[in-house]
Amino acid sequence: MCFLGALDAAQGRTGGYNIPDTQLTIEASETVVKNLGLKLNVAREELDFRYTIVNWNNEGERTGQEVIDAMRNTAVKLMENVNAV
Repeated sequence: MCFLGALDAAQGRTGGYNIPDTQLTIEASETVVKNLGLKLNVAREELDFRYTIVNWNNEGERTGQEVIDAMRNTAVKLMENVNAV
């Protein structure tokens, strides 16, 4: 399962690689990357967190469930932070 593709589908977007990413996609990528404890890898020419999440996604061919779990766990942590305020 493609992380960025899942975000596009959730936003009702189609067009694959031919459309620019939305601000939501950019920010969600950064949030999930940070939640996973990942960092930008300059040696791999990761220019922003979308590259990081794609590399994580493709590493070992993550399953769809792993991608969903990463998104869900991030959302749960964000909601815990909101509810704690």
